Amino acid sequence: MKRIINICAVVLIALLLSSCTVVVEDEESYIESKDIQNHYDVSSNNVVVKYCNDAKNNDYEIMLVQTDELPLSPEDDDFDIYKSAYYGEFELWLIKDESIVDLLNLNDLFGVENIGFIGKFDLVRDDLNNDGKMDFNIGIINENSFNYIVFTVKENSFKVFTFDGSKILKSASTHHSEEFERGAEGEIVITLPKNVGGFYEKRYYWKGDEFKSN
Repeated sequence: MKRIINICAVVLIALLLSSCTVVVEDEESYIESKDIQNHYDVSSNNVVVKYCNDAKNNDYEIMLVQTDELPLSPEDDDFDIYKSAYYGEFELWLIKDESIVDLLNLNDLFGVENIGFIGKFDLVRDDLNNDGKMDFNIGIINENSFNYIVFTVKENSFKVFTFDGSKILKSASTHHSEEFERGAEGEIVITLPKNVGGFYEKRYYWKGDEFKSN
């Protein structure tokens, strides 16, 4: 009888272990296999941005989600009003048919360990390169200016634009998503702080597949 019980226990343990084993062949198959509910706990507390596209036959959602929280208090050295509500690690999700079809790690894109936001905000949208598709931007504070990433959605994936070869667009703006000024030729007009005080303008024109300054 004891031998039968032991055999049954071994079989049960083996079944449990096999059911908990997940093999991820690559990032693409991993993303396709996950849905919103089991990727992270998406609650109203950790969703900083939620945007829904209304275009016919191309419906998608963009969500900015805090994946790791590191609370800051006014006594901390890194504390800033622009980091007061959310601070830690973030991912940008592209959701279609209730599944995540693409994601971006914002910390990696900005090249910082932790990112902060003053609170929830709306994504500003504009057709910045005049191709008929909406473009978006997200910014974080960086000393005396903001760093932005500018992106669009193309063929169920994110495409991050470059500015003179860099994925970071610097601006003196103070919003987490900015309505950039446009010039007479449709170029993006950016205001930047001078090292000796004051400000100056920089203009970016769409050339080929990136933005280049004058």
